[in-house]
Amino acid sequence: LAGALLSIIANPFLFSWLDRWQARQAIEAPVTVEPELPPGPSPDLRDHAIVIGYGRVGSSLAQVLRERGVPVLIIDDNRDHVERAHAAGIPGIRGSA
Repeated sequence: LAGALLSIIANPFLFSWLDRWQARQAIEAPVTVEPELPPGPSPDLRDHAIVIGYGRVGSSLAQVLRERGVPVLIIDDNRDHVERAHAAGIPGIRGSA
């Protein structure tokens, strides 16, 4: 019972302090802006496959699809993966699917 009462009394003060601390952290935190990706191959596609993720499996799948004549578009949230797709001549979009 004492623990519950102590918690009820302490919580408003604790949450008030946390709100102020969080606001201060947001102000002091440096903002990093990642440079925009250079444009990749033109994504003007029709009857194409969309491959979500260009890691080990996604890159292999994209290669097989291209070998079979299927146009491919990559979506990946990893900048390096999208750049690698662009280098391979595959249009890619950076984002979370």
